[in-house]
Amino acid sequence: MQDIAAWRLAVDAISLVALFVSLGAGAYAWRLKREQVTRASLDALDRRQEVIEIKFEALPSQVAWQRLSEQIGALSVDVRGLQVEIRGHGAGLKRVENQVGLLLENELKGSGN
Repeated sequence: MQDIAAWRLAVDAISLVALFVSLGAGAYAWRLKREQVTRASLDALDRRQEVIEIKFEALPSQVAWQRLSEQIGALSVDVRGLQVEIRGHGAGLKRVENQVGLLLENELKGSGN
């Protein structure tokens, strides 16, 4: 009788261990499933990567940026030269404006006589 009770206890203990092992394996599988990437999200990431690569390829190269920087520098020098020239014309325009003012004043005085 004790043999049968011992066997039942061993079978129950093994069943209990098997239950815990099954629950542990199930929990582990469930956790892995939650962390897996779905195919749809992977496709969405692929599309985003393609868009980024297309935009990256459309960016100017370092040589193009260097050339653009040199052109802007040359334009800056040209603009400074034009500013000096315009300021030089400003003084001449003031003299012309003064002469026109004198002629207008003379004409207005002459018309009143």
